[in-house]
Amino acid sequence: MAALWAIDGVSNLLVASVHIPLPGSMVGCLLLFLLLSLHVVRLAWFEQGANWLLAQLLLFFVPSAVGVIQYRHLVWVDGWRLLAVMAVGTLFVMGLSGLIAEHIPHPAGWPAAASTTGSTLDAARSVVPQRSTPPTRTASQTPREKEGRQP
Repeated sequence: MAALWAIDGVSNLLVASVHIPLPGSMVGCLLLFLLLSLHVVRLAWFEQGANWLLAQLLLFFVPSAVGVIQYRHLVWVDGWRLLAVMAVGTLFVMGLSGLIAEHIPHPAGWPAAASTTGSTLDAARSVVPQRSTPPTRTASQTPREKEGRQP
């Protein structure tokens, strides 16, 4: 967790000194992603702290819930606008995430994504290994087929 806080602190200093028009936490996420991608740091170094933070995630929403209660009149007056912004933002993020995931190359051995013309079922069928030899018939074989000769 100390390393996560250090990256957050460095990214906040970077944003303040260079005047980047992004929040420090976003720059910190990008910095951590870059460090992980370039193998400068290992995921195992952050995994335990990140899992603990995820387990405590509900506590991070308490201040915003208290803020909503404190400004209840704004929710009554402009609540529909807040809901509209949240809905549009959610749809935008979901759509953009889907487009990005569709265009990221996958490592060899991963199942191919379903094409726009094929169905998901077709993509799933392409992953299932096919039998290399035909099934053998025993009861309905002719004597010639049992000997290995073609009829």
